[in-house]
Amino acid sequence: MTDNNPDEVGPTHNDAPSPTPPPVHAPGGADSSAPPSTTDSVLPAPPDQVPSNSTPGDASKKRRWLVPVIALSAFVLVAGGVAVFLTLSGGSTKYAITGTFTLGYKASITSPSGTGGSCYGKGGYDDIKSGLGVKVTDGDGKMIATGTLTNPVDVQNPDYQILHSCVFTISIPQKVPKTDFYSVEVGRRGQITNSFEEMKADDWTVALTLG
Repeated sequence: MTDNNPDEVGPTHNDAPSPTPPPVHAPGGADSSAPPSTTDSVLPAPPDQVPSNSTPGDASKKRRWLVPVIALSAFVLVAGGVAVFLTLSGGSTKYAITGTFTLGYKASITSPSGTGGSCYGKGGYDDIKSGLGVKVTDGDGKMIATGTLTNPVDVQNPDYQILHSCVFTISIPQKVPKTDFYSVEVGRRGQITNSFEEMKADDWTVALTLG
């Protein structure tokens, strides 16, 4: 039996559910319905904002170890310079030789100004005068210093006032190195030879006499 109740109306084709629209794809195959990606939108941080692994304490530690390193380098440079200097200078102390050369009363001398004045040799001793060369050699005969006779002075003999000597200063500006023996020669008038111990005992002073 057919129920013709107008209040009970069955479904019609207008009441069917609406179909779901197909997804719209963006050009290039990207799905416009997918949430936007944030991967490509993150920009790198500026250089001054890049996090650093160092701390103020690290910088202080670096400064602390740099100080002894710099000090050590300076010490090495100074020590190296001293070593070079000692190598170039022979690495030994040098000594200054001084002394006198006396042209005795038995020799012929001339003293224009008399006692206390300048003097020089005459006759067979006329080579003995201010400026005569002096040389110093070691035990092997190698010359290690040179000098001259200077400041001649007429000296009167205290016992025999008629006798006079002419005393020169031996001036050797160069210092000599340590060696076993030292020979000091004035002109061509012979030489005096002393050992290192003798020179040291005499305070590096020599006294030569002729006539």
